[in-house]
Amino acid sequence: MQGILAGEKPPEESIVWMSHAGLTTRAVEDVALLLGILANRPEAEFYSQDLQQRRQMRIAVAENYNATDEIMHAFREAVEVIRAFGHTLTAASAPTFSFRTGIANIEADRKAVAERYFREIDVFLLPTIPTTIPLVEAANNPQALSPEYTMFANYYGLPAISLPCGWTEHGLPIGIQVVGKPWEETAVLRLAYEYQMASGYRQGLPVNQAPELNRDC
Repeated sequence: MQGILAGEKPPEESIVWMSHAGLTTRAVEDVALLLGILANRPEAEFYSQDLQQRRQMRIAVAENYNATDEIMHAFREAVEVIRAFGHTLTAASAPTFSFRTGIANIEADRKAVAERYFREIDVFLLPTIPTTIPLVEAANNPQALSPEYTMFANYYGLPAISLPCGWTEHGLPIGIQVVGKPWEETAVLRLAYEYQMASGYRQGLPVNQAPELNRDC
């Protein structure tokens, strides 16, 4: 995070605690490479080398999060793809957070989160957002996309990644989220990479739904 807010007005305490440096890439392996660089690993390829190391995981499908039918259909199909990998899948309640409760207990909650939610679980699966992405005309405020399903990872300090698991009727991406316990980025990246390679969504826009592009741009 060092340098990201350099020169800006000091933010309020909640922003300092909740903000994190996010990476946007075309593939999971690019995230792994960049994470190694940002984390100052002795070798930048530290996380990349772990991607293909097969390890049995205990995966929880979050049962306390729901979404629209279109989102849930794509999410459930993604879960079935992951089920075929041979990992142990179960249903469990994922961590939650609401800004209404404030951040007074954030340090204690971060220390307790692994024991509270990850004693028998390595990663959680849940939709990235509860609704489809709104069209530009409908997105008339900066909070048009609900942070409800992602903010808890910021609060508890959990590594998380979102990757495509389907397309809406308008050809916009639907995301599945993988969330791990503190400092377990490798588990999150391994499962994300495994799903990416099996799903084929890395290839880009859905067939017959890609808009006409201006080739002069």
